[in-house]
Amino acid sequence: MTLPIVQPFHPRLADIDTYFDECLRTGQVTNGGKFVQEFEAKLTEYLGVPTICFNNATSALIAMLRAVDIAGMDVVCPSFTFAATPHSIVLAGGRPIFADINEETLCLDPVSAEHSITGRTTAILGVDPYGLCWEPPKGWRDGDIDILIDSAPSFGSLIDGKPSANRGKAQVFSFHATKPFSTMEGGCLCSNDEGLIERAKAIRNFGIGHDGKVEYIGFNGKMTEVCAIVGLKQLETWQDRSISRVNSATALRAALEDIKGIRIPKLQTGHIPIYTYFPILIQQSFGLPRNIVVKKLHEKGIMVRQYYDPCHLSPAYSGNYPSGYVRLPVTEHVAEQVIALPLYDEMSEAEIKQIASAFWSLQREVA
Repeated sequence: MTLPIVQPFHPRLADIDTYFDECLRTGQVTNGGKFVQEFEAKLTEYLGVPTICFNNATSALIAMLRAVDIAGMDVVCPSFTFAATPHSIVLAGGRPIFADINEETLCLDPVSAEHSITGRTTAILGVDPYGLCWEPPKGWRDGDIDILIDSAPSFGSLIDGKPSANRGKAQVFSFHATKPFSTMEGGCLCSNDEGLIERAKAIRNFGIGHDGKVEYIGFNGKMTEVCAIVGLKQLETWQDRSISRVNSATALRAALEDIKGIRIPKLQTGHIPIYTYFPILIQQSFGLPRNIVVKKLHEKGIMVRQYYDPCHLSPAYSGNYPSGYVRLPVTEHVAEQVIALPLYDEMSEAEIKQIASAFWSLQREVA
């Protein structure tokens, strides 16, 4: 049995065809129609924070960064993230300054971030890798530097029993097809800052404000009605599916935690991540290098990823520093060890056993 890296869940056509037909019949397929408005209202209720939708999370990131006006300024962010994080900073007119991560949590290290602050730093953009939530220290840089969060993988993650949507000044979630909660394509921005939300609304609509005048440099970042319809249907079953996914992660953790040379990132107190993928680190004591483990897992029908690749080592960013290459030892060490494993809603006992058995088998090969 081959296990793909993701198994997306979407509603069947029969579940949405009446609503889709209404869109086609009325011609209201975009521009903030009733389904987008309803989806935003339900997301606001679920997350507990005012929320607006976008065509994708990258658009939401750019709008968030433009709404706090980072143009010409520096933004500290981790390198251990998907490239959309620093890309959004650049596309919003800023410069990413990469900081290191905490080896236990894989999230941005506040100490490294503090050391990365320059005289031109206007914001710190944390990341929730794989759905593991980054929590900035309470009161950290309060009112001094904007604390923002790229929560693309973590819609559904909980902190102290509540959705992880009230951290920092603003944050963004992704609804891409690979995410646990998917609208096929899409994303959202949430913030308690009313002014930021209003600016972001204008920016996603070519910069056009309430009076019809172009107030900001903007773009077309609006969510379509079809994606909102899919999102509304997803919300109907989300509670049960998110619980199932968390249970799958708990079972997978238990199946792997006694295998020598496998390290699973530490869960912070009160955190229940949703996990877009399930990350593990292959340490030297496992007996095989990470790249060989990946190759052999593929041969055994388990599709895994060597993910994330450090952004600061990519050709797009490696030369963009006054002193040349920046050194991030923890990020580089983790990136050489990490494997993203498949994780699904309602993952079967057989699928979890297949993954664990593959690792036990590899260990016997080198024993």
